[in-house]
Amino acid sequence: MKKIALLILGFIILQGCGSNNPSLIWNKAQIEKKSPLRLLPKNTNGKLKYTQEWAGVKGNTFMNDRYLDQTFSGIQKMCGYGKNEFIEHRVVKHQNNLWEEVWLFKDMKSNRDDKTSGLTVLLEYNSSTNVTLTKFFGDCHTGKGVTFNISD
Repeated sequence: MKKIALLILGFIILQGCGSNNPSLIWNKAQIEKKSPLRLLPKNTNGKLKYTQEWAGVKGNTFMNDRYLDQTFSGIQKMCGYGKNEFIEHRVVKHQNNLWEEVWLFKDMKSNRDDKTSGLTVLLEYNSSTNVTLTKFFGDCHTGKGVTFNISD
């Protein structure tokens, strides 16, 4: 994650800061790799700051109980946390045959100050096989994150 942040920061500097919005380049890469994080602007004391925040908006999953149990079980095996540590679903995209959500968990191994980790949960339904595949994206123990300060 740090290497990507440095590469993007380097690219922005090489471009001569032609754009005051580093989130455009960063978020394109984050979206392509299905990262649970996005770079969002915040205005603090009149200064513009871009910080990593969770993708999507708080909402409800469309999964039935069977898929919820399977997904929690898969996350438990992969990361060591599950239903008991679950905080919330964040909806990134809900379409007919594709659901992309970010699931947040309390995680004492997280490198974030709030001890929260998140994973992107992607479900793709194939109507010809009548099978729904579940994939996970992101690091089990979310990193500290990056911040870009924009000043005049």
